[in-house]
Amino acid sequence: MADLPIYPSFHPATIKQGLSFAELARLAKDAGFRATAFDVEGAIAYDGENGPGTAIALLDGYGLEPSGWGGAPHVFASDADFEKGLRRLKTLAAFATDANAPNCMIFIPNRSGRPREEALELVAQRLKAIAEVLDRHGARLGIEWCGPQAFDTEPFEFYTGVEGTMTMAGAAGSANVGVVADSFHLFCSGSKPEDLPSLAHNRVYGVHINDAPHDAIGTLQDADRVMPGDGVIDLGGFITALVRAGYAGPAEVELFNPKFRELDPLEVSKESRHKSERIIEAALA
Repeated sequence: MADLPIYPSFHPATIKQGLSFAELARLAKDAGFRATAFDVEGAIAYDGENGPGTAIALLDGYGLEPSGWGGAPHVFASDADFEKGLRRLKTLAAFATDANAPNCMIFIPNRSGRPREEALELVAQRLKAIAEVLDRHGARLGIEWCGPQAFDTEPFEFYTGVEGTMTMAGAAGSANVGVVADSFHLFCSGSKPEDLPSLAHNRVYGVHINDAPHDAIGTLQDADRVMPGDGVIDLGGFITALVRAGYAGPAEVELFNPKFRELDPLEVSKESRHKSERIIEAALA
């Protein structure tokens, strides 16, 4: 895997919840990962308990590269909550980029409480504000969309898929806004792997790799995700499309399936790395 441009990254959503920053880092290392999703809030808290620089020193000591991180305010939050989150983002962005983790990820639902064009105007304004904070620290924002089966309690459809997400990015007018390519959400939204190089070339700012147990996309939920290679998604095509889109870096193995969270975290993590490596190697070696 050392010579390949894409490689698996640990993600804590796959395993049992409630582990500390130090426990997750050790788990990622023991499972053989070279990268881990970056819990920037956890890292800041770890520094507060153990001294400045200790969180990054811990990852460095384990040979772990910090990958994507969250912490941007929700685009549909109240004005007060959004402004509060934007202020906090300044601290998170400074810490993350000092740790050489430039990719911030934000999730935007496929439905909202506002008509689409009204929602897009709000989202564009808020994405631009977030992007400006990140840009001051040399960071980027990847938008993660979701398939149309989610958030069905909201009255109005919003954008999804690669094309819809690049519409949001374009409305923000910021070059450091792009997409998070999640193989499950790509599949469920009806987008195709080739949409990534054709619509988001050099604008993929994060990757999640996972699989779906069947192709009835109208019924799939996040908790249905299965290990890469154990489902029906063309993950080989997904990986090669990422390379054609200009992406190189970690692919976080992100599952939300409660079945895996009940099992031994180390064994689940090892399995997720092995299965992801096989797919990536077969696609790119």
